[in-house]
Amino acid sequence: MRPRIRFFITGFLISGCIAVGAPPAVFAQDTLPIPKEQLQELQAIVKIQDAGEQINALDRFLGIYPETPLKADVYRLQFLSRKTFTGNDDELWDVGQRFVEAVTVLVDTRVPPPMRNPVLAQAYNEVAYEFSRRGTHLDEALGYSQQALALIKSSSDTPPNVTEDQWGAQLSNIRGQILDTLGWIQFKSQARQDAERALTNAADLLPDNGTVLYHLGMVHIALDHTDQAIDALLMAATVEKPEKEALNELDRVFRDKYGVSAGLQMKTQMLAAQTRADARKMRKIVSNRLNTEAPYFSMTSLGGEAVDLTGLKGKVVIINFWATWCPPCRKEMPDLQSLWGSYQDQEDVVFMIASVDQEQGKVQPYIDANNYSFPVFYAGAAGQAYQVTSIPSTYVIDKTGSIQYVHVGYRPDIKDILTWEINALRKE
Repeated sequence: MRPRIRFFITGFLISGCIAVGAPPAVFAQDTLPIPKEQLQELQAIVKIQDAGEQINALDRFLGIYPETPLKADVYRLQFLSRKTFTGNDDELWDVGQRFVEAVTVLVDTRVPPPMRNPVLAQAYNEVAYEFSRRGTHLDEALGYSQQALALIKSSSDTPPNVTEDQWGAQLSNIRGQILDTLGWIQFKSQARQDAERALTNAADLLPDNGTVLYHLGMVHIALDHTDQAIDALLMAATVEKPEKEALNELDRVFRDKYGVSAGLQMKTQMLAAQTRADARKMRKIVSNRLNTEAPYFSMTSLGGEAVDLTGLKGKVVIINFWATWCPPCRKEMPDLQSLWGSYQDQEDVVFMIASVDQEQGKVQPYIDANNYSFPVFYAGAAGQAYQVTSIPSTYVIDKTGSIQYVHVGYRPDIKDILTWEINALRKE
């Protein structure tokens, strides 16, 4: 299942797709204060793992606080809990309606005008998508999807602290997901031509979304557009976040089309599709530059050598902030060691593996125990200069001293990504 866009409601269920360039509190107005004890109770309820227990806790919460300003949050949590817990679609639809109604009231009282339509559209779409997946209440879900699309189409004003380009990209992303929901509802309702149009538009807006491409492929199959179906399903299976179900459908389609040679054909075309996907990913990553001046820093290596930014002009610099106590950092280290090995003889590439450990005495033993040979430094004040709040964090600085790329957190493809970025900057 695709990851859904989540959104800010009252300050509790915050998720940042819309919160570009602004703290979450920007979206809340002061007309309806949130009692601290209610917020704390709801935070505790969120941590309940069992869906049935969470549903009961949410019902008790509403019984105690029937007019809570967190009502939209509570109804959304009820919807999320019940969709994993109950097979009663009518009951779930009623909860979804209450969720949408609560958000409708909320946006009129707590959300600034530029945000109102997108927030409400996402509520409509979240409910509609669940029923597109279930294949029930399709007429009502279609109405929700169409209302969501109309809300996004009428959104124009840009919120404070967000550029027009950022806002336009966010609205395009939301619109793509709504079109995906709309197309999947139409597919389940046998309106296949309409579904193909909606999902083609969704795929144009979300070309790296495996679920959207899988949905498009399924519609092509239903319309006997076999070649288009294969193309869509190959992309769905090879994008950065692939849809696993695409492989099952590909296997079936290839067997129907190629018979005894299906296995060879599928393997050959999958390899070609993966190559194309990697090329698209590389172009996207390399072109997505920051072009911000790198803050000055000075660090000392484990061997006592002082290095500062000024002395690194003319070189591509990779700074990785890490700590011995950080599991994701430790998981990333072998890739950094391998990557450094590929460039250690290149004078125009410098690696600085910068420890933020407060107990510096733990750094050298850790490096020795793991046989790492890349250059290790004590980060010192550089961590503050680069505003490092999460590790691992990797900064890629070009030859002029500008930060071009930043990666926060562990990702399994970091070696490939840094290779593409380093190679692009070395050519300049």
